[in-house]
Amino acid sequence: MTADASQLHDVGRNLLHEGRAAEAEHILSQAAGNGAWDVLCDLGTAQHRQGKHQAAIASFAAALAAKPDAAPAHFNLGLALADIGAFAEAERAYRAALRHEPAFRPALVSLANLLCDLGQRDEGQTLFVRARALEPNDPVLDQTLTLVDLRYGDLKAGFAGYEARFQATPFGLPVRPFAAPRWQGEDLSGRSILIWTEQGLGEEILSASMFAEVAARARACTIECSARLAPLLARSLPRAQVVVRSDPPAAAATFDFQTPALSLASTLRSDFAHFPKHTGYLKSDSALVAHLRAKYRAQAGGKRVIGISWESASRHGGRKRLPLEFWGPILNTPGIHFVSLQYGIVPGSQHIAAAEGKLFVDAEVDALESLEASAAQIAAMDLVITVSNTTAHLAGAQNVPVWTLLTAGPGSFWYWFRDRVDSPWYPSMRLWRQAVPGDWAPVVRDVAAALVEMRP
Repeated sequence: MTADASQLHDVGRNLLHEGRAAEAEHILSQAAGNGAWDVLCDLGTAQHRQGKHQAAIASFAAALAAKPDAAPAHFNLGLALADIGAFAEAERAYRAALRHEPAFRPALVSLANLLCDLGQRDEGQTLFVRARALEPNDPVLDQTLTLVDLRYGDLKAGFAGYEARFQATPFGLPVRPFAAPRWQGEDLSGRSILIWTEQGLGEEILSASMFAEVAARARACTIECSARLAPLLARSLPRAQVVVRSDPPAAAATFDFQTPALSLASTLRSDFAHFPKHTGYLKSDSALVAHLRAKYRAQAGGKRVIGISWESASRHGGRKRLPLEFWGPILNTPGIHFVSLQYGIVPGSQHIAAAEGKLFVDAEVDALESLEASAAQIAAMDLVITVSNTTAHLAGAQNVPVWTLLTAGPGSFWYWFRDRVDSPWYPSMRLWRQAVPGDWAPVVRDVAAALVEMRP
């Protein structure tokens, strides 16, 4: 590598460390002209961090052409392949990294996690043990192992270790600055507690299934949540005070205890037998529900009203999405009036062209603008069919019948667990899972057949 290329590489690598991936890509692409494997590998990393998966894969392949035994290039290739759902190829890349460098810990952890996701937990756990021996005190590994336990339904161990989500740097969740001690299941009689929600909207809604139980035990219960969810929670939980999350916190009063919302599960959901068969813990605006239900039933003319949602806004949403052009067998089912529940979609959008007029998009409801309107629209359905997203949680939380379509392998959230066809969180939910990662066709076919068999 020339002196100029070496200097450019140093600049690009520093930009990567600072999180400036686009700038790093620009600099590293200039340094990559000499074909040095490490420059090409860093270029691929810069591209990968921007979601340019195919470009990243090409850069890692070029790095390996220059140095076939470069373990970091094999490993990073595996990460990029896993992100596009090419799990078999990702596994081969991780194994190649370990052949060339058996103690390459990132590859050990990533391969172990991938194998556990694919159902090969025994080998995965063996690799985790090897990774633990190389670095015994690692909160990131603790969090990874916790999520494996949870996905496999080992709730006691999983929730006990779930606190690692706050220490797993650099990916750790922020801890809210409340001085009160963390609640560990102590008696709440005559005492006050603050519950603060965490992570995404789906996790907020799911954890809300435990709030009424806590409020019933305590003298006073305050819930700090996102602004979007606050009106819905306030209506649904009359025994609690709901405040909007802010910095500094609006909930500044002195409490006897405080807790992150999902930490409640270690006390309240340590066994599947502890999940209540609720009839809906979130309550939509009844007048808006009645209005929307009347409108859709008038349109349906006696047909069933079924809402569908096909995309997720999560980081792995690309793997979870089921593009509308593949919904044909479902949308062609007779006797059904289909309504779009997909947030971010407007009437006439090119995104619904594949529905060929078989799907009603209600301009009155903007799910991104109003969670209240979205929840009411969902409550107006006879059935909801959706991928794993906020729609699934809102339907289940209101006890609306919902069929949730799940990917196989990596990318499925821990709270859907493995192999189940039901959800302990949501009694009204039925789970439809891919048998092969990325293959939606059998799922769509089975759902369409089930719709035909349903009684009107």
